Amino acid sequence: MTTDDSVVCLCQCVKFRVFLFYLYCVLQVSLIIADVCRCRGKTVKLVDSRPLQIAMCVLVLFDAAVVVAEILLDMHAIRSQLSLLSSRNY
Repeated sequence: MTTDDSVVCLCQCVKFRVFLFYLYCVLQVSLIIADVCRCRGKTVKLVDSRPLQIAMCVLVLFDAAVVVAEILLDMHAIRSQLSLLSSRNY
C-alpha cells in the first residue's frame, strides 16, 4: 500500500464518517419532527374533545355574566351620582 492509497483510504473513511454523522443528524431531526407532530395531534384531540368544549362554553358564559354585572354596577353608580348632583342643585 502506497502513501497515495493510504490517503485515498483515509479520505474515504472521513467521507463515510461525515455521511454517518449527516445521517444521524437527519434521523434526529425526523424524530423531533415526529414528536412535535404527535404532540400537536394530542393537543388537537384534546381541544376537539367534548368535555373541554363544554368547559370553554361555560367559561365564556361566565365571562359574559361578569361583563353584564359590571355594566349594571357602573350604571347604578352613575345613576346614584346623578341623583346626588340633582339633589344638590335644588
